[in-house]
Amino acid sequence: TSLGSTFIFDTWTDRIVAEYTGRRGTKEFYEITRKLNIYYNAVHNYEQNKKGLYTYYDQKNTTHLLCDTPESLKDVADITISKVGNKRKGTHARKPINAYGLRLILDWLLSPAYGEDEDSEILNLHTIHNEGLIRELMNYNPDGNFDRVSALIMVMILKEERMKYIERKQKQKVQELLKDDFFTRNFDDKFNGNIW
Repeated sequence: TSLGSTFIFDTWTDRIVAEYTGRRGTKEFYEITRKLNIYYNAVHNYEQNKKGLYTYYDQKNTTHLLCDTPESLKDVADITISKVGNKRKGTHARKPINAYGLRLILDWLLSPAYGEDEDSEILNLHTIHNEGLIRELMNYNPDGNFDRVSALIMVMILKEERMKYIERKQKQKVQELLKDDFFTRNFDDKFNGNIW
């Protein structure tokens, strides 16, 4: 049997700060996720191939809480990103995307934990206080039903998309600085584009 599962992840501390996993009615589960997103000011990445969540959020006028389909998945699973309807929100969970998400989970688990001493050997896997998630991670296989792992895959894909977005913005700032009027006016003509 399948459980509804969702995580709230703090990207500043790189930690899971909230979780709900349980067997509720579908609309009750959607409302729990919606309230968690509102309370934590979070964005929700969901499995778009499981129908119903987008419609529920749309009826509540809260589709802004759903993340757009991550553009980084174009490289991973050769997906096309739609600009209309519920295909522009969430992630379509397929084997290549799940494999990518599992690699992201492994990278996160083996990374040093935020806020610990540099000499400390405490990793993110040591900061997980959720026994159910730990058991599912230990027993994971592609043929089983591992709802917490599936939810964590969606979180890690969104986290990776946010990190790539920040990198793109930083590169863009550098390019904009190099094209600043001060540099183009004072250096380009005299030094053929070579400031130094």
